[in-house]
Amino acid sequence: MIRSSGDTRGQVVLVAATVVAIALLTMVFAYTQLGSISFDTADEASSRIDTGGTIVNPGSPVIALDTVHNQLTASVQAAVFDDRKKHNWNERQRVIERVRTDVTEDFHRIELYHIQEGRSLTLNFAASHAHERAHMQCPGGPNRMFGQCQSVNGIIIQSRAEEVTIVAIAVEVQVISPTETTNATFMITVE
Repeated sequence: MIRSSGDTRGQVVLVAATVVAIALLTMVFAYTQLGSISFDTADEASSRIDTGGTIVNPGSPVIALDTVHNQLTASVQAAVFDDRKKHNWNERQRVIERVRTDVTEDFHRIELYHIQEGRSLTLNFAASHAHERAHMQCPGGPNRMFGQCQSVNGIIIQSRAEEVTIVAIAVEVQVISPTETTNATFMITVE
């Protein structure tokens, strides 16, 4: 007796559909985990800003700058690596706008997080610092075929093999508390 190939074909389709469903379920789970990232604050002792060797108000912890730096680094890395597609150098403005939009949304989220913790934090792109870094510390070397760095509104880009590469993003941080104000600039390099 000869069997038709329709029976085995149906089984193969069923197995393939199961594999695809499992893969999609895994991707959905990973995606939902990205949305639930929370920022950890440093412990109380390290989250005080020391001014002149003494803590101004021992009962009032303020933001630890290393915590803010870690939050910004995670934001920048996610914004840059979120788009795995390679972009030609002539598409650089679109890439910059997308990264800037993503990072700006994270700025607002980070600021809101700290406001809810009773702290004031302001984040902005540091265009002048990015411009200086682009001209003074642009990656290069004898065995690298990189173009010159350019800074556009706080974002440093470079042409590498005729493709846009985000090198770093400069961020101005201002922390305001009842007892003091602290300003810092972070250069978040993309790795």
